[in-house]
Amino acid sequence: MEKTVPELRAAISPEEWSQVPVSVLKLIEELVRRMDKIEQEMAELRTENELLKEQLARTSANSSQPQSKNPQGFLITTYRFIFTRS
Repeated sequence: MEKTVPELRAAISPEEWSQVPVSVLKLIEELVRRMDKIEQEMAELRTENELLKEQLARTSANSSQPQSKNPQGFLITTYRFIFTRS
Protein backbone atom coordinates (compact mmCIF):
# COMPACT_ATOMS: atom_id res chain seq x y z
CA MET A 1 0.00 0.00 0.00
CA GLU A 2 1.23 3.47 -0.84
CA LYS A 3 2.29 5.76 1.95
CA THR A 4 0.35 8.92 2.67
CA VAL A 5 1.90 12.37 2.37
CA PRO A 6 2.17 12.77 6.17
CA GLU A 7 3.92 9.40 6.37
CA LEU A 8 6.35 10.44 3.65
CA ARG A 9 7.00 13.78 5.36
CA ALA A 10 7.62 12.02 8.67
CA ALA A 11 10.38 10.01 7.01
CA ILE A 12 12.35 13.26 6.64
CA SER A 13 13.82 14.59 9.87
CA PRO A 14 13.00 18.13 11.09
CA GLU A 15 16.69 18.99 10.64
CA GLU A 16 16.50 18.03 6.98
CA TRP A 17 13.28 20.01 6.48
CA SER A 18 14.91 23.07 8.03
CA GLN A 19 17.62 22.95 5.36
CA VAL A 20 15.12 23.03 2.49
CA PRO A 21 14.65 26.52 1.01
CA VAL A 22 11.23 28.10 1.52
CA SER A 23 10.66 28.30 -2.24
CA VAL A 24 11.14 24.54 -2.54
CA LEU A 25 8.78 23.92 0.41
CA LYS A 26 6.12 26.05 -1.29
CA LEU A 27 6.58 24.12 -4.50
CA ILE A 28 6.25 20.80 -2.65
CA GLU A 29 3.06 21.99 -0.93
CA GLU A 30 1.57 23.11 -4.26
CA LEU A 31 2.44 19.82 -5.93
CA VAL A 32 0.92 17.85 -3.05
CA ARG A 33 -2.25 19.97 -3.26
CA ARG A 34 -2.52 19.33 -7.01
CA MET A 35 -1.84 15.63 -6.54
CA ASP A 36 -4.62 15.40 -3.94
CA LYS A 37 -7.02 17.14 -6.33
CA ILE A 38 -6.09 14.82 -9.21
CA GLU A 39 -6.49 11.72 -7.04
CA GLN A 40 -9.96 12.92 -5.98
CA GLU A 41 -10.92 13.55 -9.62
CA MET A 42 -9.63 10.09 -10.59
CA ALA A 43 -11.77 8.45 -7.91
CA GLU A 44 -14.84 10.34 -9.15
CA LEU A 45 -14.09 9.40 -12.78
CA ARG A 46 -13.64 5.74 -11.86
CA THR A 47 -17.05 5.74 -10.18
CA GLU A 48 -18.64 7.45 -13.18
CA ASN A 49 -16.91 5.02 -15.54
CA GLU A 50 -18.32 2.02 -13.66
CA LEU A 51 -21.83 3.49 -13.81
CA LEU A 52 -21.49 4.11 -17.54
CA LYS A 53 -20.25 0.56 -18.12
CA GLU A 54 -23.29 -0.76 -16.29
CA GLN A 55 -25.59 1.41 -18.41
CA LEU A 56 -23.89 0.31 -21.60
CA ALA A 57 -24.28 -3.35 -20.68
CA ARG A 58 -27.99 -2.93 -19.92
CA THR A 59 -30.27 -4.41 -22.57
CA SER A 60 -33.84 -5.60 -22.78
CA ALA A 61 -32.57 -9.08 -21.91
CA ASN A 62 -31.34 -8.02 -18.46
CA SER A 63 -33.57 -5.04 -17.61
CA SER A 64 -37.08 -3.71 -18.07
CA GLN A 65 -36.18 -1.49 -21.03
CA PRO A 66 -37.91 -2.14 -24.35
CA GLN A 67 -36.10 -3.95 -27.18
CA SER A 68 -36.07 -0.72 -29.20
CA LYS A 69 -33.57 0.69 -26.68
CA ASN A 70 -31.05 -2.12 -27.22
CA PRO A 71 -27.67 -1.17 -28.69
CA GLN A 72 -27.49 -1.35 -32.48
CA GLY A 73 -26.72 -4.87 -33.63
CA PHE A 74 -27.97 -6.52 -30.43
CA LEU A 75 -30.08 -9.57 -31.17
CA ILE A 76 -32.23 -11.53 -28.78
CA THR A 77 -32.62 -15.16 -29.63
CA THR A 78 -35.41 -17.20 -28.19
CA TYR A 79 -35.19 -20.92 -27.85
CA ARG A 80 -38.24 -23.02 -28.50
CA PHE A 81 -38.30 -26.60 -27.43
CA ILE A 82 -40.45 -28.98 -29.41
CA PHE A 83 -41.51 -32.08 -27.64
CA THR A 84 -42.63 -35.02 -29.70
CA ARG A 85 -44.19 -38.22 -28.54
CA SER A 86 -42.91 -41.38 -29.96
